[in-house]
Amino acid sequence: MPDSVFKHYLGHKCMTEIKTRPFDAANYLETDDDIAEYLRVVREANDQQLLAAALSDVARAEQKAKRKTPTTQ
Repeated sequence: MPDSVFKHYLGHKCMTEIKTRPFDAANYLETDDDIAEYLRVVREANDQQLLAAALSDVARAEQKAKRKTPTTQ
């Protein structure tokens, strides 16, 4: 098929305008139960590097939660 046919059906821009962001587990660790389950699954993998990364995710999630929580004065 000629290139122009693909541009007609797929749209020239649709293939170049997709923007993604890196996945960050910290965005989804909202409750203590979320964190506990996440760490349980990671520990089952028995991978020290994965565990270190997961602990970093948990720390970031806790920092995000602190920023969302209004402080009382």
